Order: sequence, then structure tokens, then C-alpha cells
Amino acid sequence: MKSSINISILAVLASLLPINAYTMDYSFSTGGGFQYGGLIGAQGSAYEDAHRFRAAIGLIGIGIGYDYLLSENLSIGITGGGMVPFKDAKLLSLNYFFSGNYKEGWQIGLDIGKVSIANCIIFCPDGTDYSNTDILFLSGGYTF
Repeated sequence: MKSSINISILAVLASLLPINAYTMDYSFSTGGGFQYGGLIGAQGSAYEDAHRFRAAIGLIGIGIGYDYLLSENLSIGITGGGMVPFKDAKLLSLNYFFSGNYKEGWQIGLDIGKVSIANCIIFCPDGTDYSNTDILFLSGGYTF
């Protein structure tokens, strides 16, 4: 059941991909939170018009996501991934861009959703128990 949900999420994301990647613009960001792969991380993104696809790797995690601009400064999207001690994050993201639509400058995000959390902090042994919980988390960073 779990793998069919993950495949469904990937299928939806794939259907949102633009046909022509050559017309997309690219940016690099650094920051913290689920959208940046943890406490400190780097995020690469490709965007066109109102759509942005992003991937991040951080000190203690990884993440992927999609955003859609609702206005010049506000986007809504989804974020998936994990960071210690969380895994299997499925989050709804709301972002505010101080400089406007994916431009260079500061951004802040609010992520809300479900994660699995371990009963250990780091280097969890095989067979570690995870419990599902709701989470509210802040992300923030700077786009270059």
C-alpha cells in the first residue's frame, strides 16, 4: 500500500513537468528546514512561469518539492523527503518570497503535514520503531 502511494505521488509530479526544459530558468538557494534538507542545506530549482521544481540536500537530510505561484510573492506546494530523526515526510508548503516570484532574495516557508519519527536521534539501528505524527515546521533561505 505504501509503495503504491509513493508511485502515485511520483506520477502526479511527472504529469506536472513542463514539456520543454530548455525554456526553464534555474536557481540555487541555501537555507534550513525540510525544503532545504535539514538544519543547513542547499536547494537547486528549475522554474517556468508559475511552476517550480526543487531538490535539496542538507547536513541531515534530503528533500524534493513542487511549488505553484498564487501571487507575485506567495506560493503553495508539496514537499517530500526526510531529515534526522524524521522520514517519509509528506508536507503541504506555503512560501513567501520577499523579492517576488522565485527571484534572488529571502524566502520563508511553512510546512505542515505528516512524518514518521524515530525513537532515536541519529544512527538508528535496523528495526527502529517509527511513529506517524503531524508536524508544523518553518523553512527559510536565500536564493542566489
